[in-house]
Amino acid sequence: MSHDREVVRYYTRSRRFQHVLGRLPDGTKIPGGPYTLTQVVGAGAVMAVGAQTMSIWGTSGGLTNVVLLMVATVVTAKALGRVRTGTRGPMAVVLGGVAAAAAPPLGRLHGRPVTLSRPRRLSHHVVVRSAAPQPCSGSSEADDSPAGDPPSAPLTGIQAALAKAAQQGVQ
Repeated sequence: MSHDREVVRYYTRSRRFQHVLGRLPDGTKIPGGPYTLTQVVGAGAVMAVGAQTMSIWGTSGGLTNVVLLMVATVVTAKALGRVRTGTRGPMAVVLGGVAAAAAPPLGRLHGRPVTLSRPRRLSHHVVVRSAAPQPCSGSSEADDSPAGDPPSAPLTGIQAALAKAAQQGVQ
């Protein structure tokens, strides 16, 4: 009888080894290696762009231009090998930036871009009902108010203005 189990794995920073390319099957290093994926992609990009644009930048003979391209490729690979990446590789940072730039401006919800509905005009009416201010006399409010009405609190300046406007018929 098999039981369903949850397997939880924790990978600390010390367990995250960088993927490297360039070791021989017996484990020995190739000259200048091992190379990270960032170095391989960067050197390949320099080699591809340099070969396509050699007619623009190449000023010497054919063999000299090829040597210059190889030197630029090796320098690029070595420079990318010295980049301190922290917890993320440069390629992961670049791909994350591309994904963020290509993402919809409002993000995604359930795999679909979020869209806002068109704004619509709302109409509303405000009705303010207030009791007319009672003139103050020496007697208590309970004596001045009609039977059954609760005593009202003193009105503030805004409430008094609204009550005056209600008496004049302005809404």
